[in-house]
Amino acid sequence: MSIHLISYDLVAPGRDYSSLIKKIKTADGWCHVLESTWLVKTDKTASQIYSLLTPLMDSNDKLFVARIDQTNKDWYVTNTVGQTVIDWIRWNL
Repeated sequence: MSIHLISYDLVAPGRDYSSLIKKIKTADGWCHVLESTWLVKTDKTASQIYSLLTPLMDSNDKLFVARIDQTNKDWYVTNTVGQTVIDWIRWNL
């Protein structure tokens, strides 16, 4: 099981991206860090995650997926993201 960062820019205004969010939430564990940034715990590779999400996006949308090194404890986040997010990161990274 590894942690991946998913970040996207959805270009089309007014589109319903609930299917994209629903797909992200199928991971074994997930944390919605910022508006379009998620951390997910999964056994999938970055390439597999990318392949699952791109069909749910428009061709002009942008997507970034990267595996996070779970041995690196050097991370910072503002308190305004909420304690739930901070706790999830603390427990999973």
